[in-house]
Amino acid sequence: MNVAANPNAVLPVANCRFGGTGVTSIVYYLRQHPQFANLPEYNLRAAALALLAAGATNDHNHGVPFEKLHPLYREVAKDTQLKWRPALRDITLDVIMDLLTMNDRAGGSATLLIHCPATRLPGTDAVIEEAKMEVYMPLTLVNEHAETGVAVSYMVQYFAQHIAVPAMRRWDAATNIAAWRDPVPAENTRAQLPTQPILPSSTTPRCTIYGREPGELDGLVASLYNPPATPGAVGTLPDPTQAPGADVVPAAANVVPAPANVVPAPANVVPAPANVVPATQPQAGAASGDGEGEVFTIISPPGKPHIRLSHSSSDTFSPDELFEFVDAHYNSDGELKADTSSKTRGKRPARVGTDNDLADLNEVIVALQTRIEELEDTNVNQEMEILGLRSALKVAAAERVDSITRGSVASPVARVATADTFGQGVRGTPTPRSRGDSLSSISSVSSVSMTMSSTRTPRTPRRGGPATPAPSPMPTSSRRVGPGRFVFGPKTDRALGLHGLPASTHDVCQAIFMQWGPCVWAEQLMLRIPGMSDEVARSVAAAMHADALEAFTNDEVV
Repeated sequence: MNVAANPNAVLPVANCRFGGTGVTSIVYYLRQHPQFANLPEYNLRAAALALLAAGATNDHNHGVPFEKLHPLYREVAKDTQLKWRPALRDITLDVIMDLLTMNDRAGGSATLLIHCPATRLPGTDAVIEEAKMEVYMPLTLVNEHAETGVAVSYMVQYFAQHIAVPAMRRWDAATNIAAWRDPVPAENTRAQLPTQPILPSSTTPRCTIYGREPGELDGLVASLYNPPATPGAVGTLPDPTQAPGADVVPAAANVVPAPANVVPAPANVVPAPANVVPATQPQAGAASGDGEGEVFTIISPPGKPHIRLSHSSSDTFSPDELFEFVDAHYNSDGELKADTSSKTRGKRPARVGTDNDLADLNEVIVALQTRIEELEDTNVNQEMEILGLRSALKVAAAERVDSITRGSVASPVARVATADTFGQGVRGTPTPRSRGDSLSSISSVSSVSMTMSSTRTPRTPRRGGPATPAPSPMPTSSRRVGPGRFVFGPKTDRALGLHGLPASTHDVCQAIFMQWGPCVWAEQLMLRIPGMSDEVARSVAAAMHADALEAFTNDEVV
């Protein structure tokens, strides 16, 4: 079968390979089975990808020439006539993440996956800041142990430096990007972005991390485990070596709580982000400045193991005196007690963790935008359902009037055993025509609007007369123009002509209208018509939507 001559051809299962046509063909065969016919498209594509990729690890087909790409790269690009990312890469990565999630859940295991696409935006250099890594991390361990998140971030950074950057440079050489026409001036697209947190906060095991400049991650980790001191006057501890009344400020006065947005580690982990670790400096009477022979010990007040204090052998005060000082000036959470003086009353402490807060706000904005788009799609589906139900109600009311006018006399057509009758009565007596056709019209309009049914239902006649079966519950704007040519609608017809698509595309539009809601029409067009770009698919889907709304509105007005 010549797939190049017929882009809509379905390959035999034995000839299917990893690529756009292979996946589409497997999905087609799965849909022929009644048990798989109504499954979501994503589930069927996941099954097709797993089937076509099975055994690839041990197929001994890993040889690739120096600075060249695997032959499958060219086959996939030629097959789909689309970019790799919207065609298969993102779908394949989603399926891989799902498999890892179920594997860890079933086995109680921990998995770390780091993936870099090796491609990037046009006009950007192959530098570490442009490396984008899709990461699957052990979310349970990250939530339970703060140091696990730091370790994951370091491993991702090491991967970006030693694997992602060479992979991007190799891709540039293999595709000869330097010879592309009209090259875009190189720039750093991440120069204006805010600093990333150590690990993005995520409710799923999957997250996206970009490469960092050298030293950036070390600075973030250092600020996390040794936060800067909060400015302000601190009380004093008595010095046993001096006379009573002398004021000596101990070095261990800078007790600073960790930022609120850092997940605290268990009490037996040292150090941890939520621990209180005061800084120590040599005092009068302490050891020499070089610190030779000085021993530091981490201690905690009685009953407060979550507070960690550093005590040096050269300190002039004992651990008990340090505990008394902490009890007098800090609460049970290791936070400085509020000053009741007139100068500080009503003032709030300086905010910590501005970068992390900014990242959280960005995630909230993205989540809100996604939810708004989902609600807008739902609103469109509901509007179409309302219009369809009103149209069906008007048809049913008109048929009721016609039925009253005709009385109980059945037309000859009603005596024919069709899908619109319940069959013949006893001894050949014709059974009166049922109202099943009106109910089927109402249910078909509702099912099409809610994208829950793919059954073709005969159209209900508007006035008294023979019932004429229609190929599908299409809007009234869909019509046949000339022998053998079906037109979904005028706007769709103009859009197809504008983009040079054949007339047979109308049948594809009708099939998509029957099975799916407007929010996925563009995606379905790209899946069923190989070579169609995202821009063209969105244009045709918008025209289909306009035809459908116009048809339902006309049915309501008639």
